[in-house]
Amino acid sequence: MAETTNYTLCIDWTGDGDFGDTGELLTDRVIFLEFERGKNFPSQLTGRSVAGSLRAIINNTSNDYSPFNSSSGLYGNLIPGRRVQVQVARGVEFPYTFPFAFAGTPLWTGFISSIKPQVIVNQARTVELRAFGGLAWVARKEVQIARQEDKRIDELIGTILDDAGWAAGDRDLSEAKTTVTSYWNNGQSAMAALRELEESEPGFIKEDKDGKIGFEDREY
Repeated sequence: MAETTNYTLCIDWTGDGDFGDTGELLTDRVIFLEFERGKNFPSQLTGRSVAGSLRAIINNTSNDYSPFNSSSGLYGNLIPGRRVQVQVARGVEFPYTFPFAFAGTPLWTGFISSIKPQVIVNQARTVELRAFGGLAWVARKEVQIARQEDKRIDELIGTILDDAGWAAGDRDLSEAKTTVTSYWNNGQSAMAALRELEESEPGFIKEDKDGKIGFEDREY
């Protein structure tokens, strides 16, 4: 029998790096879910990755996901910046082991930007969650980079992400072919700085499905 693919919505409310705590698996409460990531233009050469986005409507009849409900077990943790992930869930098991996605495989990862309880007369109480991807997080940071000499593009990208506070474990940078003899930045959006380097390779800066910021060399 063919497998039914479903989705699992997880939020790390406690900020401990996993989705295993009480209230962090929201799948059974999801009323509506949409998410996207990708390019602003469908071209290998000119398309640029844009920040991913997610919107979900959650059944909040219990009032557990209302930020100001002090009796909720999540009180104090329902705040922007918490990590969000959409994963593959499994329905009926497929009788073969290839090449299908396994349960827990991430499809989208980002960060909560807003939590808005909604109360409408004669309708179930809900909360609207919105989230954004890593590129949007980086775009809000300003960087100042001291002079760097004889560094590859991917090394400079790493330096910018370091200055922006983006963790080393949350990036996947392929080795670039271009070496820059001298580079510095006296104050600029981290995203603008990354775009300059992206054009210099030419390369492709992206968001991966597991939330990592990646860099791919596009030279042939």
